[in-house]
Amino acid sequence: LAIATRESRAGTAAAEMDEAVGAPSVYSVFGLGALGGTNLGGYGIRYASPLVDGEPGSMLFSANLASGWSRVGTASDQSGGFAYTLDGVYYSWTQDAGYMPGAFTTVIVPMTVTAAVGARSALPTVMARVPLEGIATVSLVYL
Repeated sequence: LAIATRESRAGTAAAEMDEAVGAPSVYSVFGLGALGGTNLGGYGIRYASPLVDGEPGSMLFSANLASGWSRVGTASDQSGGFAYTLDGVYYSWTQDAGYMPGAFTTVIVPMTVTAAVGARSALPTVMARVPLEGIATVSLVYL
């Protein structure tokens, strides 16, 4: 079992939001929507250490299933635990020291969402509330 994240507001993350939300790259920033053709901001989703069947586990990352898995938080990991907006990026879990997803019954994965809005000088002038419409879908994928 793995999870994959899909961006539902593709192309609406404001420039340089990766630094603002602490993400490792622009591919880890989800858009908050646009107003008058101006992107409003962005947000990052970061997965924390999981509990696998009630015990501390490790999170695994795969840029594509053909390249194998790396352990989040090690030198071979490029994700830093951040969800990616790209298709084909997966996260899974293990209870042992290996680099392959394990078999389990229950996984609890805390997530942190960090959002940022673009600089006031870069945003359109409005006199009403502006809805922030970021939508990400987290899907369960059977391996």
